[in-house]
Amino acid sequence: MDEITPIEYDTFRKYVQSKYSHNYAKAVLGTFKMLMDDAVVKYKLRDESPIVEQKRRGVYKKKQVRRVKKKLSIQSVHQLAYNAYHVWGFAGWTYIWTIAFTGMRPPGEMFGFQRGYASPYWPASEPDAEQRKEALQRYETLHALRVQYQTYRSDGQAVLAAPKYDSWRSL
Repeated sequence: MDEITPIEYDTFRKYVQSKYSHNYAKAVLGTFKMLMDDAVVKYKLRDESPIVEQKRRGVYKKKQVRRVKKKLSIQSVHQLAYNAYHVWGFAGWTYIWTIAFTGMRPPGEMFGFQRGYASPYWPASEPDAEQRKEALQRYETLHALRVQYQTYRSDGQAVLAAPKYDSWRSL
């Protein structure tokens, strides 16, 4: 037990990882690590473990994971809205269809949505004069919603905050 060196362990680890499947190698190496930890801490058979675990070095680069969004058929959205209607009433029906056609993030942006940022009130209710002028020209004949806030819970209270990624937008 006390004759195993870090170099011998590293050789053993590489052999196990090359010979066996990932899950099996992980289980074997985990068992070996547990034995070595017990030999050091519990039974005092060694001064230190031969397993030298290198922590991440250098700049962390997050792995890019590309998620493929599945298309949702209009029949599925209708069924969801129908089910929501039977649970919440007309508000549930409207909630599901609004999410489906606007892309608002549920539940934060949906619960943070305010009447002043929906047609027919918006864009006339826009506090910023320059944005109001631009929006009135753009949405003269269109109906629009403005994502201005999202709701989150803090200390049991609902709090209004900026939308995720500061993504204020008109829909």
